[in-house]
Amino acid sequence: MGILYFVVFALGFAYSDLGAIQVATIGAQSVYAIDVLNAAAIALAVLFCFDGGLARLTRAGQAYCIFLGWLVVELLIGATRYGGAAVGEFRYVLPLFWFFVPLAVEGLRRTSADTEYATVPLNVIRVAALAGVAMLMIEVMHGGRYYFSAANQAKSNFADFRGARFLDSYQTFNIAFASAIATLWGLRTRRFALIPLGVALFALAGWTQNRTALIAVVAGLLLLAVLERRFGMLAAIGAVGAFGIALVMLLAPDLLRQLTSSYSAALSPAADDSGAWRLYIQLQAFSQALQTPILGQGYGGYFRFEIPGREAVLAPPHNQFLLLFLKGGSIAVVLVLVAMTAYLATLWKKRAGSTLSDRERIVVEALLLLVLAQFAYGMAYDFVLTFGLMLGCSEVLLTRSAARAAATAETTSSRGMTSRVAPTDAHPFPS
Repeated sequence: MGILYFVVFALGFAYSDLGAIQVATIGAQSVYAIDVLNAAAIALAVLFCFDGGLARLTRAGQAYCIFLGWLVVELLIGATRYGGAAVGEFRYVLPLFWFFVPLAVEGLRRTSADTEYATVPLNVIRVAALAGVAMLMIEVMHGGRYYFSAANQAKSNFADFRGARFLDSYQTFNIAFASAIATLWGLRTRRFALIPLGVALFALAGWTQNRTALIAVVAGLLLLAVLERRFGMLAAIGAVGAFGIALVMLLAPDLLRQLTSSYSAALSPAADDSGAWRLYIQLQAFSQALQTPILGQGYGGYFRFEIPGREAVLAPPHNQFLLLFLKGGSIAVVLVLVAMTAYLATLWKKRAGSTLSDRERIVVEALLLLVLAQFAYGMAYDFVLTFGLMLGCSEVLLTRSAARAAATAETTSSRGMTSRVAPTDAHPFPS
């Protein structure tokens, strides 16, 4: 699994650079470093499917695979319209296909079904957060965004009304998500030494001023606590947030005023230049999507949005659901919402299962939080890079849990049958 963790670290550390570093050329197509990783993921997906793995998935997993299958259909539709450009633009959704990686790896390892499966997803959370913190340290020393590839260097001095920018939003999400899991873990297991770690990570995530990431995680965590009626958790979340704010106030009081202004502006997206810019793009994207509302455009046409008084924007619309509507039509949006809702229902039912270890219950809560957070996060960005990968981890955990439950039921049934049959065998003719 070391290779998997290395890849997760690389994605969390320099995903933008991996998508800009060219490693080869095949015909008219450029091959980038990220393509090598995606090709490995697709190869594992094919291996898993040909091994009959789809039949072993939960209903939620099968719903998610139907969604992925529709994206492949959109790739084919795009290829008929835009040629080879369809493959290039399909990179935007390839991280969703990392769903198959942990499933295929488990099949290759042929590990026992009774083995606890909390370790891998927890390590993915740790490694992704560590990568984000490592990049943040580099960028703080650099004084702003830092890229290793020459193609991205022009973006290294990006700044807006918040000042110099630090980290991509998904990196801030990884840090904030790890903060939430550290807090949950500490409360669940009474390992209160994890709480200060949660506070420190929360403060770092807030300091980057990537508002959507922090808001999505906090909103998801609060909703999870309310649904579980864990009012103690709500108090703990409030305490972690208060300590995080106090830490920023102590170390950088001027920064606290800036952060307060920045996060309050998130309540009125059109109030700042960045928010207004996004709204213009999203309105244009929605208007374009309405031209092909059922099947979508397919992949390969890329993006062009006109904004009054500015140059045309050739970037995605900063909204995963709108992007799916534009490229995959309403069918893609319905399928992804069905899959996400199915995972929420499945994980909710399993969260207190007797066949789960304490660490596995924490992972189930983490997965619930991850899916919940994407509803808010996906309204401003693509889903986080580890979304598909973590759903694949959930499939392994759920299928192993089901196998343990079946084995326990079979053992119980066998013992019960033995206890009933034995007296009859011993005394076939009772007196």
